[in-house]
Amino acid sequence: MVEHKVKPRNTYDVDETRFVMGNTQSRRVLEIIRHPRSTDGRLFPADMKDLQLPPGTSVQDGSREFATVICCICADGFYHDSTIIMKAINGMQDSWFSKMDDVSSNILFGVSPNGWTDNSKAIAWLKRHFGPGSISEIKAAGEWWMLIFDGHISHMNREFLSTCLDYMVLPVCLPPHTTHFSQPLDVSIFSPRKAVYSNILHRCMQSREKGVWKGNFYKLYVEAQEIAFTPENIRRGFWNTGLVPLDFRALRRTLKTPTPTAVSDPVPPRPSTPPPCALSSMSPTEIYAITTPRDQHSLEHLFQSVSLDLLGSNSPRTWRIKHVMEKFKNTGVTFGHKWDFVQERLGAATQRYDNREAKPKCRRRIPE
Repeated sequence: MVEHKVKPRNTYDVDETRFVMGNTQSRRVLEIIRHPRSTDGRLFPADMKDLQLPPGTSVQDGSREFATVICCICADGFYHDSTIIMKAINGMQDSWFSKMDDVSSNILFGVSPNGWTDNSKAIAWLKRHFGPGSISEIKAAGEWWMLIFDGHISHMNREFLSTCLDYMVLPVCLPPHTTHFSQPLDVSIFSPRKAVYSNILHRCMQSREKGVWKGNFYKLYVEAQEIAFTPENIRRGFWNTGLVPLDFRALRRTLKTPTPTAVSDPVPPRPSTPPPCALSSMSPTEIYAITTPRDQHSLEHLFQSVSLDLLGSNSPRTWRIKHVMEKFKNTGVTFGHKWDFVQERLGAATQRYDNREAKPKCRRRIPE
């Protein structure tokens, strides 16, 4: 990130999520296995009355449709249209799309025997959203991008990684068993989207609408996506994981790992700071409340707020302002590193002095 000077507007996170189309996902679901069913796999209505279910438990009738959704967000609050992969053996059917209105031109639909993604679909997704002529390429303007993902087999293969480098995309794979706190989509997006989608399904059930299937899943999913994928939620995901701006202390706080320091007094944790927002969206009171940055974190936070106002402009004046701002930021970071070094040396010297004072003095015994 530092070597190739990857900017927040070129930092992306991608992840796959599994959907049970008709599952509300917020209440307990009881899957009846040892129970009589009809030829199509559904439970007999007469048998439902004999079931003694605890309060708040819904019954999944075994005929739910499965789908995989590939999502991608950017650190500047932008997100790509999701890719939807449905379960089918004989390919896609025209009846699925007969009632779909206002479908985005960048969205991809696919099918697989189990409703999961694979290597070929991952390559198709990469070419659509990061290939020549894509929105990401136009926004990058010849600069390097960074794509963060987990260790799924569709990402960790030679063809996918080599295609990333061909498109000037730096592939970054997160360590296993860490995505629940290190991946922005898992931290701030998937949970609210799950809750919104559940509320939409409850509303459909209360209004006696037709069940969820391949023909109307896209409409319901897009409605939930537009509510959950807000710029604030997206930026908060990168902020809370310590990726943008880069802050390793965020991961240490999540893991409850003490920050390594040589001073004897414990360093108090950094207070929770809201994600940076554009200065143009602040009120005069909030502007006057901005204080002088006291550390590297505060400096980067203020720099991000100013940069958000300059994202949509590429004029020569804006470029000059960005260039000068970058120099000021680098100067502040350099002085911050020097101050940290001085504090570390001073703490080490203090620790050695305290250890010497605490060491018991040896008394020589004079023989009689």
